[in-house]
Amino acid sequence: SIECDAIVLAVGAVAAGRLASSSPALSSLQTTTNFDKLRGVTCVAVRLFLVPSSTSFNLQGGAYDRTQLPADMAKAMFDSPVCVCGAGIGGIDELKETGFCIYDLQRMHDESKVKNE
Repeated sequence: SIECDAIVLAVGAVAAGRLASSSPALSSLQTTTNFDKLRGVTCVAVRLFLVPSSTSFNLQGGAYDRTQLPADMAKAMFDSPVCVCGAGIGGIDELKETGFCIYDLQRMHDESKVKNE
């Protein structure tokens, strides 16, 4: 066993409702009474490491101004290191309610930043 002060579970709203309804301890709490009415989106995190491309400079909105993403992606994300892609992207019927975000970690995190050349 591991001693700790708290355990934090990160789950979506639908999963929280199912957990609360299936747990006698949780379902007895006043605060979880309406958890079954929660709605949400299931999220899967995927981290892709692309083969570095040429470096794009002077980008806006991030902690760092350069990236080695492909030039067309860097241009599309010029103003921000985060790009939100809404539902219906790509015209794939099975994904009609699916959206996603792209994060340029090279512009957001010290450990991923592009070294000055």
